[in-house]
Amino acid sequence: MVVVDNRLVDDLSLRDREYEIDDFVRYLERHHHGEKPGLSRERIDAYADALDYDKDRTNALLEERLMDSETWMPGNNLYRVEGNVSIYPPSWHEQLDDTIDLVEYVRVMLAEKEAKTGRLNPAQRGVPQPDMLTAIEIFADLDREMGEQLLQKQRQEGSIVIFASQNPEDLVRLPEMTE
Repeated sequence: MVVVDNRLVDDLSLRDREYEIDDFVRYLERHHHGEKPGLSRERIDAYADALDYDKDRTNALLEERLMDSETWMPGNNLYRVEGNVSIYPPSWHEQLDDTIDLVEYVRVMLAEKEAKTGRLNPAQRGVPQPDMLTAIEIFADLDREMGEQLLQKQRQEGSIVIFASQNPEDLVRLPEMTE
């Protein structure tokens, strides 16, 4: 039996009108870490029940977005990872689980995006800071504040660069990407 965290249910209930299924999974994945990557369907169902979501509708929305791809695919996809559901593909879990080296995050995330979409233009050659913080929460099992501290530390060390573009989201890049 899956136990739900009532604080998370309360927080989700305040935002659930704005959330789509990938937002729901992202929120839960940020806050629940298990032996296997991603979220079990039982955990998703338990939170959907706690929020009085229509179970059939929730499952239909999940199935619309779920992919069996091992690597990242363009779009707001969800991925099957070891029988669970994740916002990230299995290849990212394999390469990034338990690492705090943000250089690896940028390399892995951009390499797969470039492989699927072709060469990225200079304005896209980075990982938006909110996406990086979410990845840190999920792969390194650090909370948002610790992720921000890690980002600042590695920025000060010079291993990453945070590049403010015209886009309101700062991009996390490697130093060689800014030249």
